[in-house]
Amino acid sequence: MDKANKITGYITNSTYQLRDKEYDSEGRLYINEQGEWVIQFDHAPDPGCLNLGSTFKENPDGDHTRRFAIEKRTKIIGIRIISKEKSFFHNRINNNFFAQKNYLTSSDIVIVVKQIDEFSYVKFRHLRSSKISSGWIKTADLKTPFPEN
Repeated sequence: MDKANKITGYITNSTYQLRDKEYDSEGRLYINEQGEWVIQFDHAPDPGCLNLGSTFKENPDGDHTRRFAIEKRTKIIGIRIISKEKSFFHNRINNNFFAQKNYLTSSDIVIVVKQIDEFSYVKFRHLRSSKISSGWIKTADLKTPFPEN
């Protein structure tokens, strides 16, 4: 890999300030000339979380390293985390919002594409299937994953 940027990873179910600092991990984000990128942490969580721990410990130039690439560029407002136990998707019909049966759960990570009134249009990628779900979620059900300055 050509270029490395320092990063810090952390795990939280709440806020950055209330995270368990025992799980903080320094690492690097490598980017090559083809635009592929690899995340590598000095130490990563145990392999319980969908085997992410072993994924991000690999040598960036290794044969079994998981490489990522941009599939499609999308303008976004920001990255958010679901803060409620269940946050229901809503249909928007004539500027009215109606709850659906589908929902996201606490700690799911979404990107916010647009906002109207008290609702945010979000996209969510399922880790196991890579399926993308999108729809309107109450903005109040979202929180920022980033530290406050």
